[in-house]
Order: sequence, then structure tokens, then C-alpha cells
Amino acid sequence: MESGISKFGSSLLVPSVQELAKKPLKQVPPRYVRTDEDSSILSHTNP
Repeated sequence: MESGISKFGSSLLVPSVQELAKKPLKQVPPRYVRTDEDSSILSHTNP
């Protein structure tokens, strides 16, 4: 096997939500922002 091949299935070391909640944050880290959802907000009170 070649040594230049990346390891599949390995995980990234990222802080948990509980760890993030302990610190005052000015913005949400990009890895926690969902970009696959529709950005419009719908409400049953909107006509």
C-alpha cells in the first residue's frame, strides 16, 4: 500500500457542542452552519 493514501473513516478532532457552550462565542463556527437548507423562514402567521 502506498504511504500517500489518505485514511478513510478517520474522524476530525473538533470540540463538542458542550465544550463550545462553555465559551462565549461571537459567531457560530462554520462547521456547525448548515448550508443545505432553504434560507427563507416560513411561519404560519405569514400570509
